[in-house]
Order: sequence, then C-alpha cells, then structure tokens
Amino acid sequence: MSTTAPEVLDLDVILPPKRIVKLAGKEIDVSAVPARTVLGIIREREKLREGSEESLDLLLDYTAQVCAGSFSGQTDKEVREWLVENTRDVDQLLRLIEFALEPLRTGAGEASDGKNRRRR
Repeated sequence: MSTTAPEVLDLDVILPPKRIVKLAGKEIDVSAVPARTVLGIIREREKLREGSEESLDLLLDYTAQVCAGSFSGQTDKEVREWLVENTRDVDQLLRLIEFALEPLRTGAGEASDGKNRRRR
C-alpha cells in the first residue's frame, strides 16, 4: 500500500510587491492590504461611491489598517491620528490614501508577476 504526500497550499510564499510610503521620517510598509480592509471596503462600497465626508473618513480608516503593520503596539485609531498629524496638507493625505489602497483598484494585491513569490 503506497502513501502519497499530502497536498499543501503554502500561502506563506505568496508575497505582494514591496510598497513603502515615506512620511515624517518613517517608512511605512503598505505592501499588504489586510483581508478585513478589503471586506470592509466591499461592505461599504455604496457609501464610498458617494464621495461624502463620511466616505473620506472610511477611506482614512482603511488606510490606517493598511499602515498599521508599521506601527507596532498602536491601534488603528492611533495610526489614523498619526497619519493625519504628520501629513502636511489634504493633498498629501489624499495621495497617501490613494497609494495605500491602490492595489484594490489595480488588482495588484497579488504577487506582481502573477506567480507565487518565495521568501528569501
């Protein structure tokens, strides 16, 4: 009787392309968009399409979730406040939001070459 090796899906080898934001002397890794962020955006898509003040608040919350990995020990709310306090103006804040959430618009949340990337 022969045994076959189990089939393994190794999700740890799938890495998105590295994406960094430099702000106020800090490097913020925005490479990975957490699943909870993606699900939240899907759930709130109608509000986000309205372009209201509430939609800007939601986008800022989602941006803080993406940036949170670079702020160990801080809550999403604290990260959000740090981002607001350390951007020079609204234009810079909007560019941060756009860059952090860009993989959702372009579908670049997967490895850039469409294949699994191995950690080095």
